Amino acid sequence: MVGGSLGAGVGKYQGVHGLIIDALESVKLVTGTGELITVSKHQEPDLFWGLRGAGFNFGVITEATYQVYDLTNNGSVLNADFEFAGNLNQTFFEFLASFNGKLPPKLALFGVLANDATNGPTILLNAVYIGPQDEGLAYLQPLLELPYLRRNITQLTWNTVFDAHMFGSIAATCIKGNPQNNWSQGLAGIDVPTFVAYYNALADLWTQHPAAANAILSIEVFSPQKVLTVPDGETAYPWRDTAVQIILNFPVNDDTVTNFAEKWVPEFTETGGFNESRVYVSYAHGDESLETKYGKRKLPRLTALKTKWDPHGLFSFNNALPIH
Repeated sequence: MVGGSLGAGVGKYQGVHGLIIDALESVKLVTGTGELITVSKHQEPDLFWGLRGAGFNFGVITEATYQVYDLTNNGSVLNADFEFAGNLNQTFFEFLASFNGKLPPKLALFGVLANDATNGPTILLNAVYIGPQDEGLAYLQPLLELPYLRRNITQLTWNTVFDAHMFGSIAATCIKGNPQNNWSQGLAGIDVPTFVAYYNALADLWTQHPAAANAILSIEVFSPQKVLTVPDGETAYPWRDTAVQIILNFPVNDDTVTNFAEKWVPEFTETGGFNESRVYVSYAHGDESLETKYGKRKLPRLTALKTKWDPHGLFSFNNALPIH
């Protein structure tokens, strides 16, 4: 929870509850000098601003206090998992694009393009709706009409969704020691031709470069509605209007994969709707520019905070800010 907060904390419920940092009320922080301090809107407010978007740059958080929300829909959540054959990729991307600029705040969509050992190229989708099942299924009606390889639609309690979603397969992706070589980009929406072209290129990569046969593309379509109710200047996080996060994930680090990713990330940037490269820092590859990760308008204040609170760069392992 705390680790996820330090970059911002995007997630499936952000359309209703905002980012995790928007619920953060205070932290206890060990600074580079070994001092334990309390940081909040009322104590060291400038540092509190920086912690919410670049928090891994300033110290070690030993305790955090959050606002806790009442259960939405009494804690009942629609969880719908689908697996489709890869030849439906354009139809799938058109479905995602139909929500550009108008995703209902209670609906979250998480897609994965994958190379299944049995079925070959496939498309996985998890849809979560924190409301009545009939309301959620109405938004998913176009998918319900498609032929599928697998489908599972259930109404769950909120605290079981994570383990259950994606047919219960998420735990297998979090095995210690599994290589994760990621590039990412934040988008305003889905550009169908770009995603179709990427899917075809990825399918070629799976067959032509066996070391990358388990490469995937993750697509997070989460509503920014509640996120945007917090003023941009309130926190260091710079990308509140982002509606789609994509992660190009590869199980290997070699020149073929690097060249592939470095070709395609600019393609997504060009058609992504923002006319600039945006990377959620918690999804960063690591070699992006500071402006791409932290936003040009936020950098001067962040650099001043880094220089003040970590002048020797003790906390510079993770997407470090510069020290002046």
